[in-house]
Amino acid sequence: MGTTPSKLKIIDEAYYQASSIEEYLKSEALILNFLSSYPDQTDLIWRLARNQFRLAKRTSDDKQKTNLFKQCLKTAKKGASIDENSAENIYYMGLCLGNINIQKGILSSLNHRKTLKVAMEKAIAINPNVENAGPHRFLGVYYSVLPF
Repeated sequence: MGTTPSKLKIIDEAYYQASSIEEYLKSEALILNFLSSYPDQTDLIWRLARNQFRLAKRTSDDKQKTNLFKQCLKTAKKGASIDENSAENIYYMGLCLGNINIQKGILSSLNHRKTLKVAMEKAIAINPNVENAGPHRFLGVYYSVLPF
């Protein structure tokens, strides 16, 4: 038995209403609270990865930003290992890996371009509408920056 739609709605509302690092940290605490009862619930895990991604994007310190992206990647990998067809976890796995590579520079991005392409194409194959066509948008940016 997993989390109820009403619990997921509470989490999503907290996330979408957040506009500061402090509010995203509160949103993360809410997710972690639910995860303590449902540790393998992939709907919670990808939401935690989403929250970690947003925290990383809002952080100005480069080292902290990279650590948050790595945390996001680890979280999303956990979700994808539980459910290999979780488009959301696969999407955030690719999104966070891509941002880690951006932090490290163009050579790192070039070294991981196939992994990123495969992850995003898998997310698209499972659910082309995941995160408002997020994998499509991600690939569009990457195609404009990196040769595939």
